[in-house]
Amino acid sequence: MNYLKVSKAAENWVISPRRVRILCAEGKIPGVIRKGKLYMIPENAVKPADSRLSGSTIYSNLVAQNEHVSKLRPMIEGEVERLNKKVMFEPLYNTNEEEKIISAGVTYFYLCGVLEEDNISLNVVDSYRCLPDEFYNRVFSIIANTDKSQDIIHMFGVIGAHEKIEKITDVVESGLKENCNRIVSGKKIIKENNCLDYLGNLYFRMVQEFFLEEENHFPFKFIKDNDDWKLNCIWCSNVEEEKSHALADSTIEIWLENEVPLMLGKQLMLRSFFVSDFVNRKLVACLPKNKTLEWQLLFEGGNSITLGSEDFYKGTASPNSFGFFSVSGINSNLMNPIYSHGIYLYPDDICLEWHKVFLYLCSISDTQWDINSFKVVYDRFLMFLKKNICFCVDAPPLVTQEEGLKVFLIHISDIRDFLKGEDEPLISKDLFQMLNTRYVYLPYLSNLITINASKVDSLSKEWLSEKIDTALETIDTYQKGVLWENVAEYVINHISGWRITGRRVRAGSQEIDLSIANFSLDDELWQLGSYILVECKNWKRHVDIPQIRNIAYISTMKGNKTALLFAANGITEVATKEIDRLASTGIYILTITADDIKTLKNNEDCRNIVLRKFFDLYKK
Repeated sequence: MNYLKVSKAAENWVISPRRVRILCAEGKIPGVIRKGKLYMIPENAVKPADSRLSGSTIYSNLVAQNEHVSKLRPMIEGEVERLNKKVMFEPLYNTNEEEKIISAGVTYFYLCGVLEEDNISLNVVDSYRCLPDEFYNRVFSIIANTDKSQDIIHMFGVIGAHEKIEKITDVVESGLKENCNRIVSGKKIIKENNCLDYLGNLYFRMVQEFFLEEENHFPFKFIKDNDDWKLNCIWCSNVEEEKSHALADSTIEIWLENEVPLMLGKQLMLRSFFVSDFVNRKLVACLPKNKTLEWQLLFEGGNSITLGSEDFYKGTASPNSFGFFSVSGINSNLMNPIYSHGIYLYPDDICLEWHKVFLYLCSISDTQWDINSFKVVYDRFLMFLKKNICFCVDAPPLVTQEEGLKVFLIHISDIRDFLKGEDEPLISKDLFQMLNTRYVYLPYLSNLITINASKVDSLSKEWLSEKIDTALETIDTYQKGVLWENVAEYVINHISGWRITGRRVRAGSQEIDLSIANFSLDDELWQLGSYILVECKNWKRHVDIPQIRNIAYISTMKGNKTALLFAANGITEVATKEIDRLASTGIYILTITADDIKTLKNNEDCRNIVLRKFFDLYKK
């Protein structure tokens, strides 16, 4: 008998692959064979009747579902016609980017609450914790692993400025209504909407799939309207309806109490995301404020936060408050366009964060910037900030635009020098530490700046094995080092989104072999940080603890969190314990041996071995 893959069966039956997998898991397709995570479907299998539509009981469920969707936003006279004109269900790529609702400034979130006696345990995913694709994957991983015998609530929400939240909600709810009608007509549901950007479409897709591709997921609506922000949720629960509304209220209140949402300019900030920028930064001092009884924590780089304050504001050390200038204080002044472009963007700390991510992308691009070429992208960047992130006030400029742009070009040159191995740890270290969490801004800026990733051929296992053997067998010490370093480069160059930027990287009197800049949109790779160091040791003996501590010292000086140690013959037991100890301080040294490299078969293996080493160490 011939068998079909899930994708082919989905195409034949005009339903989604996810729906086919659900039918297979529920045993509704006779003759299905499961091989690991794969389902093999008999070629002559008949599409099961849609239990959401067939039979009087299920039909009443659909009616109930339509009633619930109608409650989400009652349609007034003439509104259906208006929405049909406004909400177009066409592929994403057919849309003018300027017409999209940009997700920058809002936060999408998913809450899975489990009621245990009188307590609610929460599993949370939000768009600040990861990049878009990983956001989608994490949500459905949680859903797949929930115990359906427990009392559970699933809440999909978006929070931010009123106008943007209302537009997003309008599109999503209209999509639910439209797709209900498509199910009744026997059509496949639509999971994209050309009014939304990529992240918005992933949220749209999650809602449509969750509420329309599985039974008994009838949507209710939750709205919370604050003076500064608005929150809209679509939720369902297996708890009886009278109790489920109280469960929804409690779940949201717990989340709000923990996250304390606050609008900073036009950007919604969550407390967990705000404080994440201070992770692994050294605490320098705890100092009193000049005119109040409050105390400020001062961190390396000059960033400060006020103890006990409910506001999220990242202060900078200035002569007024601390009696001295700091790196972040100077950067805050230089990077605000008030001096050269005649506009003041505030809050300062949010403006500075986005400028740093923008300059990082400019630094790792291949463009040889001059005043004219940089002005084009910077003007577009300012337009993005004014529309989505910061409040803007006109102010008379103090210098010409050309002088202001020259300052940014100097910043880009300094960052590039640091990436190449120059020993300038102050500004760049602060930048790379911030990028360890603010990398989630990258998708919004990547369309402004072209980064030409070198085309990488498929990994050749035979060629790599031969190069390893040659490197191990060479007698000359210098050549052994060069050949082994070439092996390391070959592996790194087959990891998409990584670029080798420096060789012979110096930190004081110390030196390390290679440095890597991360420009990927791969959330797991970003767990390793923005800047990664590489040390290569082609020794016959094991690498010992002095070399591990040397790598840790350079990592501390440079501000990176991860280093790769290509140790041909491994490390000693004592060195392994030292690596475990360093991981508890936030420095991760990943050891890759010749035997590890010989197991690599393709480009994906290069990425996976690095991630496996990192997460194994992280879990310890």
